[in-house]
Amino acid sequence: MQAEEELYASNVLHVETDGREFKGFDNVLQKEKQFLENKSLITVSDPIVASNFFSINMHMEITHKELGNKIIDEIVIYEVNNNKIVFLRCYY
Repeated sequence: MQAEEELYASNVLHVETDGREFKGFDNVLQKEKQFLENKSLITVSDPIVASNFFSINMHMEITHKELGNKIIDEIVIYEVNNNKIVFLRCYY
């Protein structure tokens, strides 16, 4: 969570694949903490950078109380402004 605390802007907007939105640093950080509770393995690709955007691939193996074991391959696109992440959108 150190990276998120250092890099997310106070007005960050996180949009999930289903369209749910999490607005503001505290809401996004809380969402990330809850999501990471179920992870057993996460690998992240090198970023692809273009102007003030970058994207990564995240491969996650999770164990969820209700859903059981799942593997998720996700692309995350980030927008940066003033050296802080202001927007991220997840696709899987």
